Amino acid sequence: SSSEIGAGIRRTIQDAGTQRAIKINILTKWWSTRLYLTSALAERLTQVRRIVIVRGDTFVGLLSTQRILTTLAAHNNILNAVAGKLQQRRVILPDAESEMNEVFAIWKAAFGSDKARVNEEGAKVVLTVDILRRWFGDAMLQQPVNVPDLARASVVDLLRILDYPSEFVPVVLTGPAEQPDAFDRIKVVDKAALNAQLAQSYITELMDRARIA
Repeated sequence: SSSEIGAGIRRTIQDAGTQRAIKINILTKWWSTRLYLTSALAERLTQVRRIVIVRGDTFVGLLSTQRILTTLAAHNNILNAVAGKLQQRRVILPDAESEMNEVFAIWKAAFGSDKARVNEEGAKVVLTVDILRRWFGDAMLQQPVNVPDLARASVVDLLRILDYPSEFVPVVLTGPAEQPDAFDRIKVVDKAALNAQLAQSYITELMDRARIA
């Protein structure tokens, strides 16, 4: 069924909340087709516009959902056909569940309904670091900013984040692990949100100084 096709993807989209980026771990054997489907649903139904790719506890790269969609559609005729069908569906249903069902129906039809799973297996490429680098080249940001602790970031750490050549910055936490899960030590910082936070802190400090004076 369509729910079997994307139970994991469905959960990822449902759990995205207000996040601007989601993480995928290619150690768990990700297919190129599933990366496409995840990106398409993320753009339609969430605020997610970046995918962080890790391999276990190692940062691989940061990609925009838009670049994923255009690159993978260019590599595969069926994905290109899916892209066309999705563009025709300009009206996105307000209920995320219903919209997902519609997208999964398009997906299954494109891959031959009853044989969708088999046909997708034939069309997919299992993602590796080398393949991702080859396909995406410079469009995949591969250099993270290493910071011991985001909550207690130094001025130098903050400047390195703010100078990063992208609005979304991949950050690897290198300090002593509070949580042993290395997957959680790879974060994405939204520079606009960080700037707003820094401005707020600065204004609070100025107000405190004014009160003291």
